Amino acid sequence: NFFQSIKTIETLGYIVRSIAAKHNDVYGIFLQVQSSSSPDFLQERVTNFLQNIFPSQVTQNFNEILQSLIQYKSQKSITLIEDANKFWNEILTQQYVFNRTAIETTALKQIVPNQLLKEYQALFSSGLFVQIYGSNSKDIVFNDIQTFKESLSYS
Repeated sequence: NFFQSIKTIETLGYIVRSIAAKHNDVYGIFLQVQSSSSPDFLQERVTNFLQNIFPSQVTQNFNEILQSLIQYKSQKSITLIEDANKFWNEILTQQYVFNRTAIETTALKQIVPNQLLKEYQALFSSGLFVQIYGSNSKDIVFNDIQTFKESLSYS
């Protein structure tokens, strides 16, 4: 949806992608737009997508998306290697939740659209936007990562 909205409909970037990631047990989303448009304008359009377009799409397709995810999570492993990988992952991460699939499926069945949107708005009401300018640009966002980190206020 991000690609379709930003690249196809608004034609804003040469490269447009979204990646869901997990790092040190923290889930996140990475949205990248590479474009000749100004970074402030791109940030405005991405913010619009996150605050307006995506929530309306989720609301419209909520049941279909949820049932698809439940079905995906409920699929039995086809090979012994798939089961072994799941169990080894639990051991390697020292979480030992060997019935994770059942727990996640049960939790998914309890989600309602309003609850999901409330959580979504809490997560994406503010975010970290990093603007990287090309070498020909006159604007400099920051030169020193430590100075940048110190300028952030944590709440």
